[in-house]
Amino acid sequence: EKEKDIEQEKEKEKDIEQEKEKEKDIEQEKEKEKDIEQEKEKEKDIEQEKEKEKDIEQEKENENEEQEKEKEKDKEQEKGKEKEKEEKGKVNDKDNQGEGQKNEKMPYTPSKSPRPKSTKIIPEYRVISYVEAYDSHVHSAKSYYPNGPIIVRLENHINSTCDEPKLNIRLVYKDNRMQPINFDYAIPDFNFCKQGNDTKDLIEIYPLERRFFLVRYVQIVNESRQEMGLIVDWDGQIFRELTLSTDTSELGEAIINSNPQRGFIWINFIPNNILRWTNFSAPNDENLFTQETTKESELSGQKYKVFPTLDGGYGIVSAGQKPDATENVEKVPIVPLWEVTVKFIRPHTGEITKPSVIYSIATQVIDINIEVCDYAYDLPGLACIIRIQHIDGSIGYVKIQFLSNGSTKNTVKIAFDGSLVDYIYPLHNGGYIFSVNSNNVEVNFTGNIYDSNGKLHDIWDCPKMYGQTITPHGVFPNNTVWMFFDGYYQSETSYPDTWTFMTATINDLPQPSVNEYNNLNINATNPTIDGVFSTEIETETRSINITYSNTILLSTGNISIFQYEQDDEDNLILRQSYQTKSPKVTLSPDKRTITLNVLDHTFNMPNSKYTVVIDDDAVKDLSYEEPLMGISSNIWRFSTDNKQSIQEELKSQEHALVRLTSDASENFDNLDFHQQSEFVQNLLHDLAKCVPVPQERMRTNSHSQWDPDVDSKQILLKFRILAVKDEQDISVNNIIQTLDEMIRDREISPISHYPYTALLDSTYGFRRKRNVWEKYDFKLLAVGATLLLLGILAIFSYKKYEDGNCFVAFKVLLIALDFGLDLAFVLVHSRDVLHLYIPSLLTFIIPLGLNTLITFFILIRELSNNTMFYKWFRTYHNVAAIFTVCSIADVDSLTMINSKLAGLDAFDAPISPGTEKWIFIVSIWNFIIEDTPQLIIQIIYIIYSVNYSIIPFLNLVSASLLWICIFFGRSYHMFLRYQDRHQVYQTTIRTPSSWLSQERHQDNSRHFNSGVNVGVDGGSNNNNGGRRNNDVSEYQPLERRSSVPLYNSSLGPFDDAMGIGVAGPSNNNRTRSGSSGISYELIGSEHGNTNTSASGNVNNGYERVYGKDKTLEMKYNV
Repeated sequence: EKEKDIEQEKEKEKDIEQEKEKEKDIEQEKEKEKDIEQEKEKEKDIEQEKEKEKDIEQEKENENEEQEKEKEKDKEQEKGKEKEKEEKGKVNDKDNQGEGQKNEKMPYTPSKSPRPKSTKIIPEYRVISYVEAYDSHVHSAKSYYPNGPIIVRLENHINSTCDEPKLNIRLVYKDNRMQPINFDYAIPDFNFCKQGNDTKDLIEIYPLERRFFLVRYVQIVNESRQEMGLIVDWDGQIFRELTLSTDTSELGEAIINSNPQRGFIWINFIPNNILRWTNFSAPNDENLFTQETTKESELSGQKYKVFPTLDGGYGIVSAGQKPDATENVEKVPIVPLWEVTVKFIRPHTGEITKPSVIYSIATQVIDINIEVCDYAYDLPGLACIIRIQHIDGSIGYVKIQFLSNGSTKNTVKIAFDGSLVDYIYPLHNGGYIFSVNSNNVEVNFTGNIYDSNGKLHDIWDCPKMYGQTITPHGVFPNNTVWMFFDGYYQSETSYPDTWTFMTATINDLPQPSVNEYNNLNINATNPTIDGVFSTEIETETRSINITYSNTILLSTGNISIFQYEQDDEDNLILRQSYQTKSPKVTLSPDKRTITLNVLDHTFNMPNSKYTVVIDDDAVKDLSYEEPLMGISSNIWRFSTDNKQSIQEELKSQEHALVRLTSDASENFDNLDFHQQSEFVQNLLHDLAKCVPVPQERMRTNSHSQWDPDVDSKQILLKFRILAVKDEQDISVNNIIQTLDEMIRDREISPISHYPYTALLDSTYGFRRKRNVWEKYDFKLLAVGATLLLLGILAIFSYKKYEDGNCFVAFKVLLIALDFGLDLAFVLVHSRDVLHLYIPSLLTFIIPLGLNTLITFFILIRELSNNTMFYKWFRTYHNVAAIFTVCSIADVDSLTMINSKLAGLDAFDAPISPGTEKWIFIVSIWNFIIEDTPQLIIQIIYIIYSVNYSIIPFLNLVSASLLWICIFFGRSYHMFLRYQDRHQVYQTTIRTPSSWLSQERHQDNSRHFNSGVNVGVDGGSNNNNGGRRNNDVSEYQPLERRSSVPLYNSSLGPFDDAMGIGVAGPSNNNRTRSGSSGISYELIGSEHGNTNTSASGNVNNGYERVYGKDKTLEMKYNV
């Protein structure tokens, strides 16, 4: 039984083995079937490949046939051109006889239709060729950050070692425009030749801030070489010559800041592993440029790379062996430790951080080279790619990601197994392109596209470009590859006078979608790209929004809004700019969206295009606190709507005022007239750019004045804004409001970005100039009403008191008012117009001193010689004191005390004729040296001042009225004096005022008695020399026609108790020394006459008296 059991078990095992064999057979059959299917697929592939080869051969044959046809056409064209050249040469030979063999260069004309036409069209390529007037080869090309143009250097080979000693530079734009730069600076010839085995080019061109570039060359100074630099603008003009370095053991290079407006640094590697650099500011149109002191730092190795960082500083990465550190690896000999370190040059301060190790390796390595360092575009932080050459000859590439504090994030090995890389380009949407020279005859170089993790994504082959093995090329931020080469595209024929520009867009990228902002950190904006911003938003504030992918925090960078000038991308007008830490920028609660409040004037132009520029380091990543990349110009662009806001219609022009700061005012005051005019014109230009408005809409006369309303010395300038001519133009009121807001918000507006507008006082703004009536309406009404009332009172006073000269009071009031206004003008406004201060001071002080001396001279003389004036002075000393003070301003004020105003005795002082003569002469001098110059000063002030106020206005009014009164009054007075000398007047002499008659009766025995008759019938009776009329009833005094008093200091007063007096002595002849003879004749119209004559100094005042039928006349001859 046991044996049976054993046999059964053996049978079972056999069955199991048979089943296994069957399964194996089944699997083998399946494998055979698979192999058969694979073979079939291979056969299909082979057939497809054969068909492709046939298609390729056919295409090549077609291409060859077409190329041959084209070559034949080209040959025919060349023959025709050669004939033309021969004909032209013959003509030129005739024209240039005796002038040598110099040939003038033809202008550069780009050719958009290359001679050989290829039937093979590659849609993603854009190709354009340019034909020069002589043989030209592309030497090098570099792009302005971030979107061009590209600056291209051409060369003309003289022999195998030297080129033509002249720089031929071109600017090529993305739209295929080409601009030649006329650069004529004489660079030493040896810079254009190879120096022995050294392949380094002594001349290098670096794009700087837009419109400028740097040319580096070598110059021999005192038998030693120096690196020199030329900053040149796009017009070929030399902006500045620089000495870059005096140590040329290794040529330096320029590292442009991440924000080109911050300038660049020039670095040199000198012996003993020392890196030396000098910081230069960015050149600009205002000729402002600075060069800081040179600094040095020791490196840890001879391999280094300097690159800009997003915060405005620079990073220095170096690689090398560390001799004092080794690692013991089991079964491996002790090897030096290789390490990569980084240190940073901080922005603003220039502080250098300590080195931080970001990568190290202890394996057997021959060399480490730093290929590229830049900020990581898809992740926060920085990144470098290094090439490691192992001891077995293999080459590997490693990507190192690190932060700006020196800590390493991670390292990634890049799966690259090709030849040496020509250059590595970071892509703005993540990943890298490795540019590799290709040995394939069909392609010139290969571009390996890698993602951020180092994996190969795709291979991009550049088509064959004949005639050149090394092709200058680069990558734009929108992932467009550009390149230059000699000759035409895919043409084997050599054309030495032609070069070609080609661009190709890489569509297949590691990132799943292309970010239209060229910044993976930004998700969306409002308004969107090519969107419309509504100017009719009825909210308190207008705003724009930016939303980020990750959480952020606000940093120090700026957000700026620019307006396109006439839709030109190259001409941007700054509208506003401020830091993200400004109160006008807010961060959303989720820390992903920032809101930017814009000023009212920012979008003041309807139907206009704008672009927003976000600086690098405007925000930081919240997790790592690393600065994030911003948005360059011409990417986030939008326009305003076409709806104009309701504006005030201003059909006429307006004037507006600005005020300079104290320092700027002091500097302006030190300029001469032409420099001041140039300053004001430049300021006008900057203000027009800020609005923006055509400069023809704003005018200025370059006048200036000191602002009297501030204690500090600050200058006011006036501008005229012309009225609109078109409804689409910005209104006058809008211009004034825009500039006023910009100046007051100068920290965030373009005002602070221009050199002249930055000198304006932000507290003053841009004020519309109001006229005097607008500023002082009711005050002017009050002044005018007061003057009118005084004039009316003077007229009424004259009518009521005909004996008094009431207009003297009006004139004295004008004198007092004018003096007060003159004093106020000198104290407050004389310095407003710079060249009027000294004349104003002199015309005030000199007449004041003269009038003071003459006033005291007259008073002393009268009080000493005139007894009657002395008695009047004792009686009315208060009145005398008041008008004595007034006469210090103008001595003509003394005429007030004998004006007989309102018949008051206080205004009837007996002033002698000699004093009156003094007053008259001095008043004429006052008119010449005071009144007329002061009126001229006020007229000049109103012409040259920029802000007219009430004091100068009232001073002009008072000076004008006073000048008119004095001029016509004195003219009329002189006319009367002239008439008095040659004409006979009907007159009678009236007794002076009652108090004077009383004084006469008491102190003078020589008076007229009413009992003495002067008969009309021929008889006469004398009493004490008196004479009177028998018939007093026939003669009555009617009116007085002169203000001159009726008395004489030598003969005494004259009186007639009957009301009719005689202005002469009795028949007793009296003679006094120094007196003049006057004969008097009393004429009776009906009864004859009686003559009396005397000699004496007699007052020539008179009055006319008319009787009922008789007339008493007085005739005198001098």
